[in-house]
Amino acid sequence: MEKERIVEVLSEFCRASAEADGENYVFSLQSPRMNGSKLILPVAALEEIVQALGALEIHEETALVSPKTYEVAVREESVAPFRRLREDKIEVSNHESGLSYELSAASDAYLVWMLGQMKDRLDPRDSE
Repeated sequence: MEKERIVEVLSEFCRASAEADGENYVFSLQSPRMNGSKLILPVAALEEIVQALGALEIHEETALVSPKTYEVAVREESVAPFRRLREDKIEVSNHESGLSYELSAASDAYLVWMLGQMKDRLDPRDSE
């Protein structure tokens, strides 16, 4: 996914106009409830997302994989969630197989990619 596409996707989902000022992309939120708030995305962070996405492949429509990673969305199904994963994570290592597992919040690259997937499916121009 290219930088311009990411900016387009983020603008649409945030209902914001975006401008580049050299070091940052500034998203001016247009909702009356946001009262002129702005989101700032450093160009360097955007380039990291582009680089991360360039190293990943799509697997089964909802997963991003590389030779060493597999990222997929999961949903808590219990009535009482056992743990919030916004800032915390669960890690398990299987020393016999040499595999490590991590249950944590999604990466920025995964979130941006998933928003792009949603936009593609919701955009009526794509169904014509």
